[in-house]
Amino acid sequence: GIYQKVVMFGDSNVHGLYTSNHHLYPNLKFIRKPDSPVHPKSMPRLFLPKISWFLNLTIQEEEEKEQQQREQEQDANTTAATAPARLNKRKYALIIGSHCWDIVFPNKGGRNFEQHLQAVQEMLTALRATFSRDQVDIYWHSGFALQLHVANQPGWEQRDPLKYMSWNRSLDLWQRQEKVLNSVGGITRLDFLHATYLSADYYISNDARHVRPELNRHMLQWYYPNAK
Repeated sequence: GIYQKVVMFGDSNVHGLYTSNHHLYPNLKFIRKPDSPVHPKSMPRLFLPKISWFLNLTIQEEEEKEQQQREQEQDANTTAATAPARLNKRKYALIIGSHCWDIVFPNKGGRNFEQHLQAVQEMLTALRATFSRDQVDIYWHSGFALQLHVANQPGWEQRDPLKYMSWNRSLDLWQRQEKVLNSVGGITRLDFLHATYLSADYYISNDARHVRPELNRHMLQWYYPNAK
């Protein structure tokens, strides 16, 4: 692939994309599930510093491995030049996203997601300013459609988080996040919302949020079709 490593950070749907595909894409690296919506209090504590730290660590580890490999090759080749090995410039990708947690816990991000969107914009702006486009491509993992009719266990309609799950709120948050992405610039979308809206048969049984591995594999192939 074009990326040395693809670093992934996000909720269970981002994690599901990783677990369904990591055996096909050895350069995928999942680092953390924050288990929190994005809002002004959680973003500077659970999201931005951890994403930046893990991404910098990944880049450093890959550069050190390449340096060691170059030195070993030079040691093995008696005709090699004595000049220090120069590292090739590597490209990395960062996949992040937040959607479902922000819908099912609306008290955290505002009734119309105002505080959530403010935090997302600040986080993406900071990441785009920290990591150059020559080195890191940033991808936003869109939310999935919330298929409430799949979660059909008796009594579940009384559970508070499920009361906020709907296609309308999924679409509303997706549209509002799109405006933020356009405002920040330099962020590529991985759009899964409409495909998952048409794919209720591929959701995990009695689960309104998560799709089966075969759909995750199929969707990633749209955007990253060079699996081994």
